[in-house]
Amino acid sequence: MSHNNEFSLEKKITPLTHEEIDQLLLNYQDEDYVMPPFEPNLVDNIIRSETSKIEEISRNVEEATLQMSEIFKFVKNRDEIPIAEIKEEIVPMIEMATDIPHVFHLFDELQQKDEYTFRHNICVGVIAGLISKWLGISEEIRREIELAGLLHDIGKTKVPQYLLHKKTPLNDVEFQQIKKHTLYGYGLLRRTKHLPEGVAITALQHHERVDGCGYPFRLNGSQIHPYAKIVAVADVFHALSSERAYRPAMPFYQVIMKMQDEASGRFDTEVLIVFITKMLDSLIGKKVKLTDGNVGTVILNSPYHPICSLIKLEDNQIVDLQKNRHLQIVRVLRE
Repeated sequence: MSHNNEFSLEKKITPLTHEEIDQLLLNYQDEDYVMPPFEPNLVDNIIRSETSKIEEISRNVEEATLQMSEIFKFVKNRDEIPIAEIKEEIVPMIEMATDIPHVFHLFDELQQKDEYTFRHNICVGVIAGLISKWLGISEEIRREIELAGLLHDIGKTKVPQYLLHKKTPLNDVEFQQIKKHTLYGYGLLRRTKHLPEGVAITALQHHERVDGCGYPFRLNGSQIHPYAKIVAVADVFHALSSERAYRPAMPFYQVIMKMQDEASGRFDTEVLIVFITKMLDSLIGKKVKLTDGNVGTVILNSPYHPICSLIKLEDNQIVDLQKNRHLQIVRVLRE
């Protein structure tokens, strides 16, 4: 990816891993195709390996969240960012998390926690890294985007802390105070040595929107840094799907539908489409509950309408959500 404001279509191709191919084969059903036998215990080993990685990442996120809490205190008191510590101790955990093949398992695990303020920064870094990977962005630039996601809200160290934990919606005056975190974050990062300029600009622009309705400057799409476009999607997804002091977490599919409805204007179209498609692809093989109460398994997503899946019900009936628009997935069931 170049440093201009365009994404290259040619760089969006990301080869499947062996683990992803194995999972596709396990989910594939066709009477004329017989899957060749795996090596003994290969499938179980794959599942155990992924589960072990997710558990390790979950532990690392717990530790990184505590570290981010301390880093926020340090920044608040010292007005400087310990960037060497962040790069050495937190960024490697984010890089590890982006290597998980089946991302829904990861997010399902991370969303079970109560803490938001500091965990949010970790998770946005992970999600931004995954989006960058799915877009085919080079590893070097991807690491910069992960760091931008991790530090996008660092300016919140400079706003009144009671506003971050308020249990009721913010009024107009309070919201204006919160919005200044973008300016504070840019100032802190801009004077931090050895940081790519895109990291500071992302802190400033991650609430800008392609249609010009964002803040602090109401920039349009051509004026927004590519890193900020990616972090904006990661930020909104995690914020909506997390428990907040003033509202409950929104179910996964409701978050995806809300973001898809806004694809026409607020977010970069390429970034959002890749994100939604990949997230929904990660649900193939998962059990879901429909609005009519039926439970089934996601077997295929439409390439043109990713949220309109093919669902195999427990009685083996196939339901095409693209043809049955009155039905929707309301919840992904934990196995």
